[in-house]
Amino acid sequence: MKEIDFYTVLFASVVYFIMYVLWHSNFLFKKIYEDDKKEKKVKEKKRKYHYYILVLILIFITSYVLASLEIFMKVTSFWDGVILGLFVWIGFVFPHSFFMSSKGKKNYKLFFLDNILYLLGLIIVGGILAG
Repeated sequence: MKEIDFYTVLFASVVYFIMYVLWHSNFLFKKIYEDDKKEKKVKEKKRKYHYYILVLILIFITSYVLASLEIFMKVTSFWDGVILGLFVWIGFVFPHSFFMSSKGKKNYKLFFLDNILYLLGLIIVGGILAG
C-alpha cells in the first residue's frame, strides 16, 4: 500500500499557498476584494504574517486529507488526481460556499472568485499528489 509522502504534500501545499497569495495580490484580484470591503464599509486591516502561517497550515491539512483520499481510492495518475480534486470541490467546497453566500455572509462576486481559487487549488494539489 502506498504511503503519504510528506515532502510531496508540503510541495503541493506551498504551490497552493503561492497561488493563494498571488490571487489576493495587486497582481490579480486585490482590488476586487478591497472594493467589496469598501461597499460594506469594513475597515481594512493589514494582514499579519501569522494570518499567512495559518493559511499555509490549513492548506497543508487540506492537502494531507486529499493525499489520504488518493491512497484510499488508489489514485495513481495525474488526471485521476485532478478529477478527485474536482469531485472534492463539487461535493464539499462548492455547496458550503454557496450556502454561506445564500445566507448573505458573502456577495456572489466574491463567491465566484473564491470558488475559482478553491477549484484550481484542489485540482492542482490533486494532480501533484497523484502524479
